[in-house]
Amino acid sequence: MPAEAHGTRASYSTLRSRRWRFTRGAFSGKVESKERLSFDYADFLADFSGEFHFLSAAERKRCLRPTPVPECYGPSQAVARSLFYSGSSGIVYPSVRHEGGTCIACFRPALIFHPRRGKGYRLTLAGGDERIQAQKVPL
Repeated sequence: MPAEAHGTRASYSTLRSRRWRFTRGAFSGKVESKERLSFDYADFLADFSGEFHFLSAAERKRCLRPTPVPECYGPSQAVARSLFYSGSSGIVYPSVRHEGGTCIACFRPALIFHPRRGKGYRLTLAGGDERIQAQKVPL
């Protein structure tokens, strides 16, 4: 869900954590088992309110690279570390893995409120197959 931005202030509602979309590629590429593996995934939602840093064009160019993992994390971690120690509440930035998506790194847990479960999924990987099956399940 997009942010309502006013200068450097942002309010986020029902921001979703969809990490499994990226994790599945890294996970399935490393699985050498021929077994069928299944695990449950819960989509969590939360509200955020506070003063967050929005990455500048130069910071986005330097920090937002999808590959190579994990080497691509270094520049963004350096920016985050600097902002954290300068007292920042967190960072709002565009997703590099989900076009049009918005991510938030909140450094101050007190700014996260109303956490709740969203949808549930069962993810299944068949050994030797890079495809992943996602089935909605009740939480």
